[in-house]
Amino acid sequence: IFRGSEIVMERPTATNPIPAAPTATGRTLSHGWAYAIAGAGAVAVVLLRLLLTSWLGDRLALNLFVVPVVVAAYIGGLGPGLFCAAVGGAGAAYFVIPPTHSFTFERPADLAQWLILLLVGGLISVVIEELHRARRGADGAAPRGEDFSTQRKVQMGFGFALACLGLVGVVSVLAVARLRDDAAWVDHT
Repeated sequence: IFRGSEIVMERPTATNPIPAAPTATGRTLSHGWAYAIAGAGAVAVVLLRLLLTSWLGDRLALNLFVVPVVVAAYIGGLGPGLFCAAVGGAGAAYFVIPPTHSFTFERPADLAQWLILLLVGGLISVVIEELHRARRGADGAAPRGEDFSTQRKVQMGFGFALACLGLVGVVSVLAVARLRDDAAWVDHT
């Protein structure tokens, strides 16, 4: 809650199950509005990318989808940031990445770019949430348990990133093997 020049965070209660999220200006924003802004931002970027199809051609331009994730995480924190990344990723997979109107991927490179988009969206959301927590904890000393928790989250984030890169590598190797098999079959016929 915003009182004068300070932000007071409330714990969830029976009458107020979800406390309001502080914004950059110090005002509070309900979590419902933060999620609405996140969803609207993701949908807006999908529509923008569809409008730019004649100009961009077959280029995916998935970096556009990162902008609303940053805004959503900055406004609402981790939840809205991850929600925006998921909605934007689903919209990109269904409407932008060929074959359109399907959640399949024509080229392994498209799958790799899509996975990287989701990874970057997740990491941005986690980092901005940690910045929010650090800002809220700047008034008082953070307990040692929170420091350990933050360190553990960062380690898990790097582990997740490494796993995603491994998955991209495996998909790439399988795609090259398939191309070689296809080329050998074409040469044979």
